[in-house]
Amino acid sequence: MGHAEQHKTPVQAALELYAALRDSRLPDVAALTTPDVLCKALTRPGLSLYYGHQGMANLARYIHAAYGDYTVAIISATEQPDPQVTVRARIDPQPGHGPPLRRRLPSPRRGHLR
Repeated sequence: MGHAEQHKTPVQAALELYAALRDSRLPDVAALTTPDVLCKALTRPGLSLYYGHQGMANLARYIHAAYGDYTVAIISATEQPDPQVTVRARIDPQPGHGPPLRRRLPSPRRGHLR
């Protein structure tokens, strides 16, 4: 791992996390979070809270089950204490999966993004 990768800001790590979720890169999802990560999801269907690496893997599966392949357009990403990052984004399902959805994606609430 290079020097720059070791010192990602929480916002950079969160943006990489959403790319890994979108691409179903579950090992990268686990590498970008700590085992005690807690995400509060506003996307539906699915759970409201996802805890730990297994929870994040489930989140990736649920989003793909609901929306198929999709792209994510980041509207804003802000860092708060704890550490916590809130990302507002639009999910754009690929053809055949419905209209774009303007949602706030899950925010890591506890634990650390790496």
